[in-house]
Amino acid sequence: LERLLPLSISLAVTPGSSRRRLWYISSAAILLLTTILTFSRGAWLLGIPAGLLVVGLLQGKRSRRYVLAGLAVLAVCCVPLFRTERFSSLLNLQSGTSFLRLQLWQASWAMIRDHFWTGVGLDNFLYYYGDYILPGAEIERWLSHPHNIILDLWVRTGLIGLVLYMGAFLTAVLPTLRALTHSSALKNPVTIGMLGALAAALAHGLIDNAIFVPELAYGLLFMLAYLVHASTPLPPSGECPE
Repeated sequence: LERLLPLSISLAVTPGSSRRRLWYISSAAILLLTTILTFSRGAWLLGIPAGLLVVGLLQGKRSRRYVLAGLAVLAVCCVPLFRTERFSSLLNLQSGTSFLRLQLWQASWAMIRDHFWTGVGLDNFLYYYGDYILPGAEIERWLSHPHNIILDLWVRTGLIGLVLYMGAFLTAVLPTLRALTHSSALKNPVTIGMLGALAAALAHGLIDNAIFVPELAYGLLFMLAYLVHASTPLPPSGECPE
C-alpha cells in the first residue's frame, strides 16, 4: 500500500483530463485510508512521509499542496492513536516493541561481527539468533530477520552482498535523479512516483523487512528496473540499443 501511494499521488497532481485526475485522486485517498487502517507504525511514521516528501520535492509547487494535505490527514489520525499502548510504547526503551527492537539490532550486529564477510546465509538468521539473543528479548525468540534493511542484507549476504545491493540502488537512483534535473522531458509522473515508492520502501525497511519476502522483492526489483530504464537515453531512430 505505501509503495503505491506515492505513485498515485504523483499521477494525481500531474496536469491532465479531469476524469483521469479524479481516478488517481480517488485511488490515492483509498490507499491512504487503507494504510491508516493497517495501524502500521512503520508505514505511518516512516514509509508514507518519506514517499510523499520525495514526490513533493520532485514534482514541484503544485504537488506540495497535495503532499502536505496527505501528511496532515496522517498526522491528525496519529494524534488520538498515540494515546493507545501500540503507539505510546514507542517511547518506552525499557520494555515493549522499542526495547525488543533495540535488543534485536544489538544481537544482529553481534552476529555480523562473527560472520563479517559472508554473513550466515539466506534465511538462516532464525537458526543463529538463539545463540545471540539478549536477556529480556526471549519473548520474540523465533524472528527470521533483523528488522533493518542494512543489517538484513549484511547478515544474509555478507559485506560483499551488502555492497552489491547498495550499488544496485545507487545505479538505479542516481542516473534517474540526474536525468530529472537536466531534462524536463524525462520528468514524468511515473518516474517520480517510483522514486517516491522506493523511498517509502527503504524508509520502512529501517525497522522492518524490505526485500526478503517474495512480493516485496518483486516490487522492489520492478522499481529498480523501471528507474534504470527511465534514465537510459533512447537510441536514435533506426538504431538498436546495445
